[in-house]
Amino acid sequence: MLADSVSAATEVDSLEQVVANLPSDSKLEKLNELAGSKDQGANYKYFADRLLEEAERQKNDTYKGNALFQIIRYYYSRNIDSMYYFMRKAEPIFFSHKRYEDLFRMKAWYIYALSNHGETDSVISSVETLKALSVRLDFPAGIDMANQALADFYFTTGLTQEGIALYEDVLRDMEERNAPLAKRFAIIRQLLNKDINETKRLFYLEKLEGYIADCEEKGIEMLDIDNPLYYVKYLYHRSYALLGIAKKDLSMISKHLAQAEKLVKDSNIRNENLTLAHLRLHYYRAAKDYERGVA
Repeated sequence: MLADSVSAATEVDSLEQVVANLPSDSKLEKLNELAGSKDQGANYKYFADRLLEEAERQKNDTYKGNALFQIIRYYYSRNIDSMYYFMRKAEPIFFSHKRYEDLFRMKAWYIYALSNHGETDSVISSVETLKALSVRLDFPAGIDMANQALADFYFTTGLTQEGIALYEDVLRDMEERNAPLAKRFAIIRQLLNKDINETKRLFYLEKLEGYIADCEEKGIEMLDIDNPLYYVKYLYHRSYALLGIAKKDLSMISKHLAQAEKLVKDSNIRNENLTLAHLRLHYYRAAKDYERGVA
């Protein structure tokens, strides 16, 4: 643990030296890159703070907004009061620069945080306020974000069927507006992770298959920065393997589990090996291979 901390500190020091030798504009670009990089792990908060400091020094609202967004993301699951403090600082920037996607995502995160803290009355009123703001700004995606936050609240409070129905409404609205595939994929991913019946599960898997085929036909390899096509394919095959386990369909499990394992290996998908090992155990047990089906 100590070695990891020392290593992280050394890496930060090295990157700070790189940043120190850059001209002003390049400093902002580099700090912005580091603050938004998944490779930085927990260090992204350090670089987000540094980006905010440098952006305020240079009076650059674009990078200041970027820094605040990352800081808010950090506090979202850690400290609701700190999150709210930085939201107040970010809001005028997002309004003035019409960064509505960031504005609404930030406000939706806050609703998730309220939900996690059990603040029921605040959740409902915040959802309605966010929807009204979406209408005022003529930003339909804001209503989707508000409804997703409300659906999450339903799940948190045990209203599972209401949450599923709301997710389905959101997906229908997205399809009518031809919203980006990445947003639609996020909803289908949520639905596949919920307790939906077999008919619905097959329906959404077929939709996912259609998205994959459409991307392959158009040569699209990334739905967005967070969703490479190979991960969408992985989720598709993993979900089918889970369905096979529920149906005790050995052929379905074997076919899709093998595809999921290949995607994890070939695309170096992190943090999924344990999940696949668990699915492989279920397969052995379903096949009555009890010797290999022991955890």
